[in-house]
Amino acid sequence: FWYLGRVLAENDCDTLCIQTQLNSARRQWRSVARVLKREGANARAMAKFYLVIVQAVFLYGADSWTITDCDYAAMGRFHKRAVRHITGQHIRRDTQGKWTYPDHDELLRKCGLQLIAVYVERRRGTLRLYLQERKVDLIREVQELHPPARDSHQVLWWNQEWREKELDESTGM
Repeated sequence: FWYLGRVLAENDCDTLCIQTQLNSARRQWRSVARVLKREGANARAMAKFYLVIVQAVFLYGADSWTITDCDYAAMGRFHKRAVRHITGQHIRRDTQGKWTYPDHDELLRKCGLQLIAVYVERRRGTLRLYLQERKVDLIREVQELHPPARDSHQVLWWNQEWREKELDESTGM
Protein backbone atom coordinates (compact mmCIF):
# COMPACT_ATOMS: atom_id res chain seq x y z
CA PHE A 1 0.00 0.00 0.00
CA TRP A 2 0.98 3.63 -0.31
CA TYR A 3 2.05 5.53 2.79
CA LEU A 4 3.48 9.06 2.70
CA GLY A 5 4.21 8.76 -1.02
CA ARG A 6 6.04 5.47 -0.62
CA VAL A 7 5.09 1.90 -1.43
CA LEU A 8 5.18 -0.36 1.62
CA ALA A 9 5.21 -4.09 0.90
CA GLU A 10 4.15 -6.93 3.16
CA ASN A 11 7.48 -8.71 2.71
CA ASP A 12 9.44 -5.54 3.66
CA CYS A 13 11.07 -5.46 0.24
CA ASP A 14 11.82 -2.03 -1.16
CA THR A 15 12.26 -3.10 -4.80
CA LEU A 16 8.81 -1.82 -5.78
CA CYS A 17 9.50 1.49 -4.01
CA ILE A 18 12.86 1.80 -5.77
CA GLN A 19 11.29 1.04 -9.16
CA THR A 20 8.59 3.64 -8.53
CA GLN A 21 11.20 6.29 -7.70
CA LEU A 22 13.28 5.21 -10.70
CA ASN A 23 10.32 5.67 -13.05
CA SER A 24 9.61 9.11 -11.57
CA ALA A 25 13.27 10.06 -11.99
CA ARG A 26 13.25 8.90 -15.64
CA ARG A 27 10.27 11.14 -16.39
CA GLN A 28 11.90 14.05 -14.60
CA TRP A 29 15.22 13.52 -16.41
CA ARG A 30 13.55 13.38 -19.83
CA SER A 31 11.93 16.75 -19.34
CA VAL A 32 15.00 18.42 -17.80
CA ALA A 33 17.52 16.93 -20.25
CA ARG A 34 15.47 17.98 -23.27
CA VAL A 35 15.55 21.62 -22.20
CA LEU A 36 19.25 21.53 -21.25
CA LYS A 37 20.28 19.95 -24.58
CA ARG A 38 18.21 22.47 -26.51
CA GLU A 39 19.88 25.33 -24.63
CA GLY A 40 23.36 23.87 -25.27
CA ALA A 41 24.35 23.32 -21.63
CA ASN A 42 27.78 21.80 -21.03
CA ALA A 43 28.35 18.48 -19.21
CA ARG A 44 29.11 20.04 -15.81
CA ALA A 45 25.98 22.22 -15.87
CA MET A 46 23.80 19.29 -16.91
CA ALA A 47 25.34 17.18 -14.14
CA LYS A 48 24.41 19.82 -11.57
CA PHE A 49 20.81 19.84 -12.76
CA TYR A 50 20.82 16.05 -12.67
CA LEU A 51 22.05 16.05 -9.06
CA VAL A 52 19.74 18.75 -7.79
CA ILE A 53 16.52 17.93 -9.61
CA VAL A 54 16.61 14.31 -10.75
CA GLN A 55 18.43 12.73 -7.84
CA ALA A 56 16.18 14.50 -5.37
CA VAL A 57 13.30 12.58 -6.95
CA PHE A 58 15.31 9.41 -7.54
CA LEU A 59 16.72 9.02 -4.02
CA TYR A 60 13.66 10.15 -2.08
CA GLY A 61 13.45 7.64 0.77
CA ALA A 62 16.82 6.02 0.00
CA ASP A 63 18.02 6.59 3.55
CA SER A 64 15.68 3.83 4.74
CA TRP A 65 15.66 1.47 1.74
CA THR A 66 16.83 -2.10 1.93
CA ILE A 67 18.72 -2.25 -1.36
CA THR A 68 19.51 -5.59 -2.97
CA ASP A 69 22.27 -6.16 -5.52
CA CYS A 70 19.60 -6.27 -8.25
CA ASP A 71 18.26 -2.89 -7.08
CA TYR A 72 21.76 -1.40 -7.07
CA ALA A 73 22.27 -2.71 -10.60
CA ALA A 74 19.04 -1.04 -11.83
CA MET A 75 19.97 2.21 -10.10
CA GLY A 76 23.47 2.03 -11.58
CA ARG A 77 22.10 1.48 -15.10
CA PHE A 78 19.93 4.58 -14.83
CA HIS A 79 22.83 6.63 -13.46
CA LYS A 80 25.23 5.46 -16.19
CA ARG A 81 22.69 6.14 -18.90
CA ALA A 82 22.19 9.67 -17.57
CA VAL A 83 25.97 10.20 -17.53
CA ARG A 84 26.25 8.98 -21.13
CA HIS A 85 23.46 11.37 -22.14
CA ILE A 86 25.10 14.27 -20.29
CA THR A 87 28.45 13.70 -22.03
CA GLY A 88 27.04 12.69 -25.41
CA GLN A 89 29.05 9.44 -25.29
CA HIS A 90 26.61 6.68 -26.17
CA ILE A 91 26.93 2.94 -26.63
CA ARG A 92 27.86 2.32 -30.26
CA ARG A 93 27.89 -0.60 -32.63
CA ASP A 94 31.01 -0.95 -34.76
CA THR A 95 31.21 -2.23 -38.34
CA GLN A 96 31.41 -5.88 -37.20
CA GLY A 97 28.23 -5.49 -35.14
CA LYS A 98 30.08 -5.49 -31.82
CA TRP A 99 28.86 -3.09 -29.12
CA THR A 100 31.37 -0.68 -27.64
CA TYR A 101 30.84 1.00 -24.31
CA PRO A 102 32.48 4.24 -23.20
CA ASP A 103 34.64 4.24 -20.08
CA HIS A 104 32.14 5.24 -17.39
CA ASP A 105 34.84 6.21 -14.89
CA GLU A 106 36.15 8.75 -17.39
CA LEU A 107 32.62 10.00 -18.12
CA LEU A 108 31.92 10.44 -14.40
CA ARG A 109 35.12 12.49 -14.03
CA LYS A 110 34.16 14.60 -17.04
CA CYS A 111 30.77 15.39 -15.46
CA GLY A 112 32.06 15.75 -11.92
CA LEU A 113 29.78 12.96 -10.72
CA GLN A 114 30.36 9.81 -8.65
CA LEU A 115 28.89 6.32 -8.55
CA ILE A 116 25.27 6.05 -7.43
CA ALA A 117 26.31 4.12 -4.31
CA VAL A 118 28.18 7.21 -3.09
CA TYR A 119 25.02 9.34 -3.25
CA VAL A 120 22.95 6.67 -1.50
CA GLU A 121 25.51 6.41 1.32
CA ARG A 122 25.57 10.19 1.67
CA ARG A 123 21.82 10.17 2.20
CA ARG A 124 22.10 7.39 4.74
CA GLY A 125 25.00 9.08 6.49
CA THR A 126 23.07 12.32 6.80
CA LEU A 127 20.17 10.55 8.49
CA ARG A 128 22.54 8.58 10.71
CA LEU A 129 24.31 11.75 11.88
CA TYR A 130 21.01 13.53 12.48
CA LEU A 131 19.74 10.67 14.62
CA GLN A 132 23.00 10.42 16.56
CA GLU A 133 23.07 14.14 17.29
CA ARG A 134 19.41 14.33 18.31
CA LYS A 135 19.05 10.94 20.02
CA VAL A 136 18.40 12.30 23.52
CA ASP A 137 16.01 15.00 22.28
CA LEU A 138 14.07 12.52 20.16
CA ILE A 139 13.73 10.09 23.06
CA ARG A 140 12.44 12.88 25.32
CA GLU A 141 9.89 13.91 22.69
CA VAL A 142 8.62 10.34 22.45
CA GLN A 143 8.43 10.09 26.25
CA GLU A 144 6.42 13.32 26.44
CA LEU A 145 4.02 12.19 23.72
CA HIS A 146 3.61 8.64 25.09
CA PRO A 147 4.24 8.56 28.83
CA PRO A 148 3.92 5.12 30.42
CA ALA A 149 0.87 4.45 32.56
CA ARG A 150 1.43 5.11 36.28
CA ASP A 151 0.64 1.54 37.28
CA SER A 152 2.76 0.07 34.50
CA HIS A 153 5.95 -1.78 35.43
CA GLN A 154 6.99 -1.94 31.81
CA VAL A 155 10.50 -0.67 31.07
CA LEU A 156 10.48 0.95 27.65
CA TRP A 157 13.50 0.56 25.39
CA TRP A 158 14.44 4.23 25.61
CA ASN A 159 14.45 4.11 29.42
CA GLN A 160 16.37 0.90 29.70
CA GLU A 161 19.86 2.38 29.25
CA TRP A 162 19.16 5.17 31.77
CA ARG A 163 17.68 2.70 34.28
CA GLU A 164 20.82 0.57 34.03
CA LYS A 165 22.95 3.66 34.70
CA GLU A 166 20.77 4.60 37.68
CA LEU A 167 21.07 1.08 39.10
CA ASP A 168 24.83 1.09 38.64
CA GLU A 169 25.10 4.45 40.40
CA SER A 170 22.83 3.43 43.28
CA THR A 171 24.63 0.11 43.86
CA GLY A 172 28.08 1.67 43.42
CA MET A 173 29.06 -0.53 40.50
